[in-house]
Amino acid sequence: MSTADSEGEIQLTASCLCQNHVFTTMVPLCSLPLEASTCHCTSCRRVSGALYTHDAAWPGPLEAVTGDGLSLYQMTKNVALLFCGRCSSPMFWWERYEGRPEALDVLVGALEGPGDVQLIKTVRHAFIGDTVDGGAAPWLRTMGSGQEDIPMWMGKAGQSELLGPTWHTSHSKVSEPGPDEIPVACHCRGVNLVLRRGDAEFASRKREDLPFFVDPKDHQLLASFDACNSCRKSFGISVMNWTFTLLEHIAFADASAGTPFPTTTPELKAALSGQDRDERFGTLAYYASSPDVQRYFCSRCSASVFYAVDDRPQMVDLGIGLLDSPDGARAESRLAWALGPPVTWKGDAAGTWREDFVGKLEENTEAWRVATGREKLWLKADKERST
Repeated sequence: MSTADSEGEIQLTASCLCQNHVFTTMVPLCSLPLEASTCHCTSCRRVSGALYTHDAAWPGPLEAVTGDGLSLYQMTKNVALLFCGRCSSPMFWWERYEGRPEALDVLVGALEGPGDVQLIKTVRHAFIGDTVDGGAAPWLRTMGSGQEDIPMWMGKAGQSELLGPTWHTSHSKVSEPGPDEIPVACHCRGVNLVLRRGDAEFASRKREDLPFFVDPKDHQLLASFDACNSCRKSFGISVMNWTFTLLEHIAFADASAGTPFPTTTPELKAALSGQDRDERFGTLAYYASSPDVQRYFCSRCSASVFYAVDDRPQMVDLGIGLLDSPDGARAESRLAWALGPPVTWKGDAAGTWREDFVGKLEENTEAWRVATGREKLWLKADKERST
């Protein structure tokens, strides 16, 4: 069957990164865009590794999904997350409330359709209060060209405080350095680590000897925006936020006994595969999405944790949604955000409905940076001075 037919229908596809699970359904063009919701609650950040989750009602048959062998994590009494047990891609929320029909919501990052057909329209943001600092919400007030501001709720949509039009500019950047250690944990806490501050080591290095992701002025870590298709499926959202760290600055939460956390990616991979595996690794597992790439995740709740590549053996990318920083979800006491263009790997969105979203995201992040008086990222300032 073609992706579009003469009756004005198109085929929607939901798939995981490894393609073990692929679901398709035909929908009338007149039923699009699907209404989508974004949740910024702490639980959604911890179960994904992203700063929020983004989902829409799945218009296909429920039984085709629930009977396909997806792994299930019971998030709450009534809501379970269905994900691929091989690559960890989150795919669906399965809602089962007493007295109501069962329902499926598809994670937007898993969703694809033909060409640039607008598949979704986000109509609400919920649980922004959980983020403390607003998280990603300030730059998601609009999620496409010509769209009006999306309603933003402190808690449950329609049942909590509705935020006003200027709330997003009220959070100034944190000036204090923050704690020496920030907890890094998934929702089920099967992955339970800490991110340690590396200031003392970085201060002893010359500027040119610092890792690319370390701000030479205050040694904050880069926080990026990534639109690559693989990360989109791994996290269930269209643009992912990573930070970066040397593995020597990752430690077990329980560091009182046993060997320390591995300091290179080959050591980490070997430690997870060995017969004498340290129990403090908990539910940490990995999927080799390419011959030289490992994507680490929680095998129980699906949260994406690290991205590792063989030619960078001493460092990993780390999902920002797992950080439990006291100053808020953006962890600005430790992270320096790459606000404004360009979003990395935005070419993956070219020719699709996501291209408009990525362009609006670049515009919104830069406007928010200027409105709140935040400095331009050192990498961008350096590039401008050199041209």
